Amino acid sequence: MFSDEASFESKITNLAVEINTAGEFKEELLSALLKSIIISIVRLKKELDTSGDNKGALLARRVIGYVQQNYNKPIKNEEIAKHFHFNPSYVNRVFKAHTGFTLRTFLIDYRINQAMEILRTQNIGISETALLVGFQDIPHFIKTFRKLVGQTPTE
Repeated sequence: MFSDEASFESKITNLAVEINTAGEFKEELLSALLKSIIISIVRLKKELDTSGDNKGALLARRVIGYVQQNYNKPIKNEEIAKHFHFNPSYVNRVFKAHTGFTLRTFLIDYRINQAMEILRTQNIGISETALLVGFQDIPHFIKTFRKLVGQTPTE
């Protein structure tokens, strides 16, 4: 829900810890934490109050960020949609409208681009590279790589 859920959760946890901790600057710390939480909520509200088209663009940007952080894990459209609390068809439709790509195409392209960078800059084998970028099936990785790049990973 929040653009940086882990950060927001951390702020709430820190607030709970500070409430239950006696310390020299307790009031100042509580005040700063509350201000930080309020700012996060106001930013979220601003994101949610944008017009319909901007909401779609925002969702597309958030999905891109999610893919960039999780491309190395097995992820499906359903998982991405669930993460953002939307229907998979809706997320895919909005994503395609704003990027020109389906979620699946974007994910595969991103993974292959990451694989090319790994193969170009690191001394890692094809199998390990495939696993690092989220491909569990090595022959599928090689076939997809060849289809998108025009040559095999070894070439």
